[in-house]
Amino acid sequence: MLTIGGLRDSQTRLVDGRRLIIEGGEEDALVVNCRVSSVGTQTVRCEHQTTLEKRPETVAEPADPRVDTQTDPSLEGLEKSARTIKSDYSGVEQKWEWGRLFRTTRAQHGLSRAEIAAKLPIDGTSKNQIQRAERVYDMFPNRDFEGPVLSFSAIAELQRAFPQPEDARAVYDCIAATGVELSVWETRAWVELLLDDVSVTRETVQQSLEEHPSLSPYDHTRGRKLDTHIQHILTVHAASHSTVTR
Repeated sequence: MLTIGGLRDSQTRLVDGRRLIIEGGEEDALVVNCRVSSVGTQTVRCEHQTTLEKRPETVAEPADPRVDTQTDPSLEGLEKSARTIKSDYSGVEQKWEWGRLFRTTRAQHGLSRAEIAAKLPIDGTSKNQIQRAERVYDMFPNRDFEGPVLSFSAIAELQRAFPQPEDARAVYDCIAATGVELSVWETRAWVELLLDDVSVTRETVQQSLEEHPSLSPYDHTRGRKLDTHIQHILTVHAASHSTVTR
């Protein structure tokens, strides 16, 4: 069992430069107990066991340019507004609308995500899920996401590798320009290679795809011809590689 501190977005670096990734932990964890699951030359992975300390949460200031100052959602009407959005929208649109609602409510009433979550007995509105919705809002401040380029789950995967909204948006735009509709499975496989600092080649992409069978549309992934999925990843990687430096 290891005790790891100084986490940022569920990861940090060891003194020898290797990336340490905590799997299964909370997004705002600062200090955790974890168990080592794999050791590589570039990356060490651990399985989260216990969160000992969380990072302090900063409430968005009213001056935040992404706050919708045209509306003033009351706390009394917050649950109704959130339920209406859940009923009227789905996917990325729903998360964007929730992100705008939660960001504005937090800024105008000085609440944390945890306090907002406590007021909402609605599936999908935990503290971490509120944070993910706000990240979608940050990526698309003008609500200008395009068609079925990436699902919300695929965008969440993308944001693991590119935590800054402007970087995630730049990569999203590159993917949109290729015309490839990257699946969650393909996005996860690509992101894992990026997080591990592994060269993105046909061989490493196939291996990464085979390592995540739970997201695959096939009953048996290993040994299956994956040429189309491999090409999707190679295409978007080539398009985005020169756009954002991680």
